Amino acid sequence: MALERQEPFQTFLVSRFTVPWHRAYHRFLRIINSIFICLVFTT
Repeated sequence: MALERQEPFQTFLVSRFTVPWHRAYHRFLRIINSIFICLVFTT
C-alpha cells in the first residue's frame, strides 16, 4: 500500500523536474543551432 501511494508522487516529482529542464534544453539547442547557422552563413 505504501509503495502504491508513493509511486505517483515520485512520477509527479520526476515530471515536475524534467519537463522544465527539457524545455530549457530544447531552447538551448535552438540557440546553439541559430548561432551555428549564423556563423556558417556569415563566413
